[in-house]
Amino acid sequence: MPTKTESDPVEVDSSESLVWQLAEEDPLSSGTAVEADDKLEEKREDRELREEIWKDAQRTHPGLHFFTEQTCHTLERILFIYAKLNPGVRYVQGMNEILAPIAFVFDCNKSEQNEADAFFCFCNLMSEIRDMYIKGLDSTSDGLKGRIDSLMLLLKKHDRNLHLHLANLEINPQFYALRWLTTLLSREFELPDTVRLWDSLFADKNRFNFLLYVSCAMLREQRDSLLANDFADCLKLLQHYPSTDVAMLLAKAHQMHEFDRKKDTAGVPQLASKLKEDVTFFLRKLM
Repeated sequence: MPTKTESDPVEVDSSESLVWQLAEEDPLSSGTAVEADDKLEEKREDRELREEIWKDAQRTHPGLHFFTEQTCHTLERILFIYAKLNPGVRYVQGMNEILAPIAFVFDCNKSEQNEADAFFCFCNLMSEIRDMYIKGLDSTSDGLKGRIDSLMLLLKKHDRNLHLHLANLEINPQFYALRWLTTLLSREFELPDTVRLWDSLFADKNRFNFLLYVSCAMLREQRDSLLANDFADCLKLLQHYPSTDVAMLLAKAHQMHEFDRKKDTAGVPQLASKLKEDVTFFLRKLM
């Protein structure tokens, strides 16, 4: 896709990009009055959407030289097109944080092909996590509330005392876990560490289940500080997570994950044996 040169993302030369040509098309050029009104409304909504995306794009990793104005325009284009192609999801704040590591890895500034590859990968990733961005699905197992509840159950399972302490302080996990999960932790670590973390997430066939284990490891890593502090200090720590060795967090997450896997696997033979005994007893009664 061509790169925009204007500083204002709303006023774009219609000859610059097919996407912007469609967005800026004269709604009064053809069709009935009703159709013209619909096109005007769609045009207004597109402008508002682009403005919203542009504001978030400009705030994406402002301290990194990679995220120049050119890169921000790239993020804007990809997110706008995704929103237009997926009206049931549209754009939600935080998607820019999902796109940023992908754009960084593909180095989208180098060529249009890299930008197209980043768009393709972003769409594939969003197809797996989009339920977290749809409010109507919040209470489902794959929805945002469902995932946060699963995280709290996991913490209770592996560290009951810490779970009880946070509950007694009445710290709503949404205050910190909402951002953790919707951005796949990309806001909590430096970009190279995020790339390393995502390597482990994507390598696991249950990658977003493993995300819960990493989040649980983050809570347990700050266990001593959390147990020693009150509501305000605990919330501040969790919303501004301190610099941490990502490799160490991943090791702890893998340890918990493996422990649960072995425990679940060990229960299968026991269940099968019990079922076999019940069936044998039932058959003997029939005989």
